[in-house]
Amino acid sequence: MFLSDKDFTYFIHLLWEFNDNSTNSHAARDRDKNHSDNSIELIDQGRNMANIRCSPLVEVHGWILMKNHYHLILSDVEQGGVSMFMRRLNNGYAKYYNDKYKRTGYVFKGRTKKILIKNNAHALYLLHYVHFNALDYTPMKTWRLRDDGKVQDAKRALDAIQAYKYSSAKDYLGEENYPSILTSEFFTGLLGDYRASAKKFLRNLEDFPSRDLE
Repeated sequence: MFLSDKDFTYFIHLLWEFNDNSTNSHAARDRDKNHSDNSIELIDQGRNMANIRCSPLVEVHGWILMKNHYHLILSDVEQGGVSMFMRRLNNGYAKYYNDKYKRTGYVFKGRTKKILIKNNAHALYLLHYVHFNALDYTPMKTWRLRDDGKVQDAKRALDAIQAYKYSSAKDYLGEENYPSILTSEFFTGLLGDYRASAKKFLRNLEDFPSRDLE
């Protein structure tokens, strides 16, 4: 799904570009139809433009991009905002991907899987689960397993999570990354000190197996 840094960067730009009810859903891909480095410049502009957005469709509470999938934590601002936003995002990226790699057909396999957050316990661990997907690219990838899921070195794990640039973890850990995409108030209010909460989660994975969130 992402074959280069530019692919990741373009998708992140679309997270900002398409989260506006006043935005023409074809605007970004038409403007960047040659898929140059313009997308990177647009993201940099977006960091300072969060306050001038006309009409956001959703709030993005957390996110991570992996090589073959992504996770987003969203809530509606406009009625039906999540569905509209996801349609724009997937269609826009698929058009970019097919044009760039001179291919046809589907980019995403099947429909987007949506999970409704129904209780506090789920919400308390959800953001950590999303961010900790980055550990799949480290020797600590066994964090997902019920019996071997505890990560012994929490500091090392957090350093790895913070080093992964294609997620909202950097912003939550105090390092500005893509703040204009993110609405952090909900989880900041829920979890308090994110670093301390993440360390606790790392040490207690067996109490709430991460596979229950998949």
